[in-house]
Amino acid sequence: TLLDALLKDFKCHLESKHSKKFYTEYEDRVIPFKVPMDNNYICQICGLKFETLGSLERHMNGHFRNYVCDECGTGFITSYRLKMHMKTMHVEGTFQCETCKKVFSSHQKHKSHVDTVHKMVKRFKCTKCSERFTDYFKRHQHLVDKHGQAELEYKCNVCDKVYARRYMLSRHMKRDHLEERYFQCEICSNKFFARRDLESHMVKHTGARIFECAVCKKAYARKKTLTEHMRIHNNDRRFSCTVCGQAFVQNCSLKGHMKTHHPEYVSFGEK
Repeated sequence: TLLDALLKDFKCHLESKHSKKFYTEYEDRVIPFKVPMDNNYICQICGLKFETLGSLERHMNGHFRNYVCDECGTGFITSYRLKMHMKTMHVEGTFQCETCKKVFSSHQKHKSHVDTVHKMVKRFKCTKCSERFTDYFKRHQHLVDKHGQAELEYKCNVCDKVYARRYMLSRHMKRDHLEERYFQCEICSNKFFARRDLESHMVKHTGARIFECAVCKKAYARKKTLTEHMRIHNNDRRFSCTVCGQAFVQNCSLKGHMKTHHPEYVSFGEK
């Protein structure tokens, strides 16, 4: 392509005129971003800001799905990243922790467990004092509580929504504004943002009741329905009558109560 030719000429110029060395074992790639006055890296496709070039580059996996994982549908910008993803996330087996004997299904889960639980790896150092933390969010909360730093707010540049986590904003952008739909139903024309959305949709076609109550063994097609059912066993009476105060497990029971005992308070649309 023209871009490949231009990139090759540019590299030749850097090598011959400026003695720059290139590592041929790594693939070339061009990512559209700019660095404004606040030194954040801004993605020119969706407008998200990133504190490091590495985090921006990882973000680009979502925009350039050149290599897609057959197991989970995650896309990657390079074949190397897909290879590493497969190696760490989908190599199944029995990875046992030598300390507590817990067993994990992947090497990545085992490593994450050992680092955070037993080794207490604290890679994130506070920029104001000597304290260290196991993850980025704990460090930030420390900065908020001890050093008066403002809470994290990731604002959508398209609508007025605000999120406390960057990944939540990124997900919102992909789902609601970029309208990414990579998971296709094989029976109908519907497409979905996430695999679990597709799995939930497939219940309409299969009617499979895969969510079983551990108490009474009733089975439901949707997890949400099972969650609502569990309120019966937990005696979770969250629906309360505003007239007499009697409480019910399900909203439909409250509506039946209102129609029978307080019909004068039931609106026309509810009858």
